[in-house]
Amino acid sequence: MKTSADLIESVRTTITAPNNQTLLTEDRLLALANEEIDSKVVPMMCSLNQDYFVTMEEESMVADTAEYDIPYRSVGRTLRDLKVRDSANSVRDVVKVALEDAHLSSHQSLPLSFYFKGDQIVMVPTPIDTQWTLQKFYLLKPNSLVQLSKAGKVTAVSGNTLTLDNVPSAFVASATIDIIQGKQGNRLRAMDQSITNVSGSQITVATVPTGTVIGDYVGISCESPVIQLPDEIFPYLTFLTSKRCLEALGDYEGSNALEKEIQIRKKNCEYLLAPRIEGESTKILQRFGLLRGNRSRRTRGFF
Repeated sequence: MKTSADLIESVRTTITAPNNQTLLTEDRLLALANEEIDSKVVPMMCSLNQDYFVTMEEESMVADTAEYDIPYRSVGRTLRDLKVRDSANSVRDVVKVALEDAHLSSHQSLPLSFYFKGDQIVMVPTPIDTQWTLQKFYLLKPNSLVQLSKAGKVTAVSGNTLTLDNVPSAFVASATIDIIQGKQGNRLRAMDQSITNVSGSQITVATVPTGTVIGDYVGISCESPVIQLPDEIFPYLTFLTSKRCLEALGDYEGSNALEKEIQIRKKNCEYLLAPRIEGESTKILQRFGLLRGNRSRRTRGFF
């Protein structure tokens, strides 16, 4: 597991920058690292098609309501997949239709088609009851890196109360937080939890997720003091951030000198991260074939 402090130290060692460098504060360095994660690391990992960032969020459909939001933390405001679950827990695929053709599916009895309208999913036809639940699969954007002082580490768990080694000033009643796993991967155990009370080193939240343990981290929503990426990414991220730091300092010669090492580290990451399982290949199913009984759903206007 790598923290933001580990990254700061590694970058400063790489570019031999003194700790009292006034033009490159720790917050500024982390801001550059976050830009590199968003613009280079996440796209590289997504290109491997190994579903590193995939998560699922469920939302109950409301009778006579067709429009539902795409999760606001989704990478690129996109969905990986969309399914619906009925009251009997039967899961069905839904079909994306063109906006221009949505009316051709409006006579269906079940909401099994959709189209996009801006940042919303529009179900076709509009559900007439509450038995349906949307399952939104999407790529969850890693939280922005912040200094350790802006987060807290869990030292005790009791019901809905967490004891932390540090309670930042931003941790106040009604603030929303994320609870982050305290080991490699650093996945979110919970996101957007509301703080209901703060007392000394303890915070109380609406719900503490099962599995929360001593050593996990708590940060303001969308922030993390630990890098939510595989540890193998760390050398690549260090050099990407170092290059940006040198550019910020006006050292373009030093910046250009890092390019070869960046490409080597990128290639190493791609080799180590894909495939995620070597002993098994991905089985491709013909989701709408005759043997699966779904042929009619792929024919426009006849669902």
